Amino acid sequence: MSLLPNNAIDDITKSVFWADCMVRTDLALGLIANENDYTSNLTSAIRRQINSKNRSSLRATSLVLKHKVEIEVGCDACIILSDTKKFKVCLFEAKLPRRSNKDYWDKSKRFSKQVQKQCSVSNQFAVWEMFYCDYALGKQPSWMNDKTSSCVWHSDAYAKVLSRDNSKTWTDAELEDLLTHVASQSSKLSTQIDHMVKEVCFCNKGQVFKGNQYSDILSDYDLPPEALIIEYSEANNLFFE
Repeated sequence: MSLLPNNAIDDITKSVFWADCMVRTDLALGLIANENDYTSNLTSAIRRQINSKNRSSLRATSLVLKHKVEIEVGCDACIILSDTKKFKVCLFEAKLPRRSNKDYWDKSKRFSKQVQKQCSVSNQFAVWEMFYCDYALGKQPSWMNDKTSSCVWHSDAYAKVLSRDNSKTWTDAELEDLLTHVASQSSKLSTQIDHMVKEVCFCNKGQVFKGNQYSDILSDYDLPPEALIIEYSEANNLFFE
């Protein structure tokens, strides 16, 4: 059973896809400063893409999160998908391998630790890793997506973490191996962010929480200060008049 109706899932996944395409283009043009800037622009672009459709049953808003207890989860962004009666939580950690700095994206040796921290929530929330690409469109390495970023589920990244020496920084070759392996299990389309969101909506990833009191679930975790809320409601004209 899906979290949302098919037409809403279609609207959301297309919005997510085009938002990532737009920000990926801005990054390639030098208009995005760093991975945090990309993440902020991405969530804003998703919100605008969804709301610009002017669907009476679908809207995207932001929620400021207040933490009571900080359980570190090693993620940069939070997206909540909801039908106002139940919801799922998506988290992702973002990295930006620069074409001009080979093997530099994990210089602080933090990526493996972040993936390990995600284990504390990976059974509840849908968690993935997202790798931004600053190459010109069509000039990226063959193992990265052309128009979008490249994503892998936490479980795939964690399996890689368990098989490597985590006292060393991640290399581009290791990232290539990870993305190539994941794509080989299905296709490169399975590493796009719209695929990740679709899997969550189809209830293949993430736990379903009842209600719409999002802060009650999220306040115990050290999440980003703001979450993107994507809500669908069966009641016509609930969101737009």
